[in-house]
Amino acid sequence: TTIFIISSGQQFFIIFVIKVMKMAFALAVAAAEFFD
Repeated sequence: TTIFIISSGQQFFIIFVIKVMKMAFALAVAAAEFFD
């Protein structure tokens, strides 16, 4: 069960990182268009 908890925790962390990267990319695109 410990391995399952760790793997699920890593999966959640990976999804969280991907969401943050997508949000940062969207903000960068919006900033580039705004400052263009």
